Parts: sequence; structure tokens; C-alpha cells
Amino acid sequence: MTQVELGSAAEQAGLVDGDVVVTANGVDVLGADDLIATVRDLAPGTSVVLGVVRAGAPIELTAVLTRRPD
Repeated sequence: MTQVELGSAAEQAGLVDGDVVVTANGVDVLGADDLIATVRDLAPGTSVVLGVVRAGAPIELTAVLTRRPD
């Protein structure tokens, strides 16, 4: 993540600036476009398990999707 928006699902899940998301629900994520493609069709309120690398160490976080503002 280059920047985590305040109040976003990412922030609520515990993501911080500098985290690298490497999986979403077990699907490899190679960048922002992959992450968006993986969650695009999921309904708001759906939980997504994120595999994250933070400061070189792997961690797992759960995000609850919200509707993106227009």
C-alpha cells in the first residue's frame, strides 16, 4: 500500500502505509490491479483475508469490504 485512506476498509483491517498485499482470499496479488480484480465482484460486507508482507514479515489481516464512494 502506498497510502491507506483514513476510515477505509483497508485502515479498518489494519493495513498501514508500506504494507504489500500478496494474496486476497488465497489468490496471488501481483499489484493493485490484481487486488481490485479479485474483490471487484464481491458484495459490500464480504470479508476478505489478505496475505500481507509488513517490514519483511508475512502477516494475515481480514478486511470487510465497503462500498466505494462515487
